[in-house]
Amino acid sequence: MLSVLLPLLVLGLFPASSFALAPVLQWESVGGPEGGPVHGIDADGGEVWIAARGAGPHRWTGDGWEFRGHGLPSQVAECIALRGETVYLGLYEQSLHTSSDGGRNWAKTNSPLDVVALAVHPNDEQTVLVGSYNYRTVAKTTDGGKKWTNILWETGAPVSCIAFAPSNPDIIFVGTENSGPDGGLYASTDAGRRWTRIDSPAFENSCMAIVVDPADPRHLFAGSHFWGIFETTDGGARWVARNQGLEHRNIRDLISLDLNRGLESLLAGTSLGGVYRSDNGGLSWRQLASGLAPKATGRSLLAHHDTTWLGTDEGAFSLGPNDTWNEHSTDLWGQFIVDLVPLDLGAAVATESGVFVRSTAASPWRRPNPGQAPGEPMTSITIAGDVLLGCSGAQIHRSDDQGETWSRSDRGIRALTQILDIAGSPQAPGRAWAASVHSLLLGGGLYRSDDGGRTWREKNRGLGILDWVPLQVHAHPTDMDVVYTLIAYKGIFRSENAGEQWQPASDGLGLIPSVATFEVAAADPSLLFAGGGNGEFYRSRTGADSWEAVAPLPGLGTVYQIKTEPTNADHVVALTSAGILSSHDQGENWTWIDRGLPTSTLPSVMEFIRGEAWLGTAGESLLRRRATKQSIRPRP
Repeated sequence: MLSVLLPLLVLGLFPASSFALAPVLQWESVGGPEGGPVHGIDADGGEVWIAARGAGPHRWTGDGWEFRGHGLPSQVAECIALRGETVYLGLYEQSLHTSSDGGRNWAKTNSPLDVVALAVHPNDEQTVLVGSYNYRTVAKTTDGGKKWTNILWETGAPVSCIAFAPSNPDIIFVGTENSGPDGGLYASTDAGRRWTRIDSPAFENSCMAIVVDPADPRHLFAGSHFWGIFETTDGGARWVARNQGLEHRNIRDLISLDLNRGLESLLAGTSLGGVYRSDNGGLSWRQLASGLAPKATGRSLLAHHDTTWLGTDEGAFSLGPNDTWNEHSTDLWGQFIVDLVPLDLGAAVATESGVFVRSTAASPWRRPNPGQAPGEPMTSITIAGDVLLGCSGAQIHRSDDQGETWSRSDRGIRALTQILDIAGSPQAPGRAWAASVHSLLLGGGLYRSDDGGRTWREKNRGLGILDWVPLQVHAHPTDMDVVYTLIAYKGIFRSENAGEQWQPASDGLGLIPSVATFEVAAADPSLLFAGGGNGEFYRSRTGADSWEAVAPLPGLGTVYQIKTEPTNADHVVALTSAGILSSHDQGENWTWIDRGLPTSTLPSVMEFIRGEAWLGTAGESLLRRRATKQSIRPRP
């Protein structure tokens, strides 16, 4: 019940670029949790795209969101822009990335890192400006991203927005967040060669959003961090507050609904207040709340053709008749699923955006996180008797009600030690195991709980006192006293007395074992499998007393998960960086199974649940394949 993909990436044992998979397996979508916070929306022609923080870039198909972030170094997308065939994407702590084929392939530019704001020249798609959050600079390219020049240095605050004046693109405005005496609003009239700081006490040295009159670059609205919306008609020499009816004044975005009519009809996205609309040039505002959560944050707005789009912390929406918002966060767009477990009638999944559950096979996925911070990345989830346990960073969370409510439950776990895996014990309902990074300074290592995760005790005897990294822990399916752990570059260890003493169990795995994952067959606990970074595949028929090398897996890809069918130990499935492989003879012969999986999908974790194989992916949905024998076409 775990995914080793995320721990391996965190530890840097295998590069993220190695996980480029071909389409595999005959799967059908079973939906999944909603996507993460939408920080950017843009459109061009018939295309509408969003940038979701933690869920990456997505393209609207008319029926749902299609993930287009495969191959990116991060899925924490901050901003997006479309021009013709080119997509520009800003990523947290990364440089600007571009795609010229609809997101199928991405190219890295050498722009400043941490791109959170960008603007494309209205008449020249090769000219792009990017703003950095941490580096507090604005850079410009005139050749589509090959060469960059810093044009605005050290604004004193993180860059929040950039806007060209539509009638004269040599006029550029840059806004920053509310920090530092030099923050606020900057303007250039010569394409960024020289800048003037437009000071206004009402802005509190911040400018979060800008919308410029298409006919007059001296006329613009600016949104502040705390004090609402302000208008100028003389390029910023004088400002007038435009806040009548605006109860929430933390502004996140501003747009005009009809640029042909200038700035008469406006939308303002706010923090905790959703969206406000003005149809009289900002003189008064009314809230458009129908269909949104009471405290929604309107992070990004877009008026495209006849549709108005909104990005929030809870996904994407469009504005329908009677000013009602329609949700467009279809099940499981964009989530990076790292682990999944069955519940009584439904299932729970752990993602980089938190835990999601559904109570039955037909009910929708929900993010039931009372007591746990929304959007908190999870690394593993497991069942210990009637208790659901999940780990995130150095914390363990516990739920006694099938994932409805959560509370911290890591008494005894050393602070500041990253927890990589957690596992229940099938034969001891109250027992659970946790594996954290161990260091001589901070401690950590293997922990055991005998009270459903309420308290934990270190169980490291025999594992060493120096630094080491346990990647996985597996409890024996039928013997409550037997448990296995995999330690990076040290191999597999076994305890026969519930963790009181560990012994090496890596005979046959090499002098410095390079295995990255292992599995204990539930149907035959004496049978174990292990896989490595170059297609290595090992098998033990003696409960890990000894291992034998089986022929390397086809494709020689990194093996990052191995699963056996619960009632058939001969049936083994391997998720690798070269594809997904299936064997019905304990790994002697393998078949590529490649039917039904969406193109470029990145599988991340697999689990057998109630007679079906469930596949969690990085962005494409939760998929399943019925565990019935059928003719399988080998990959050509």
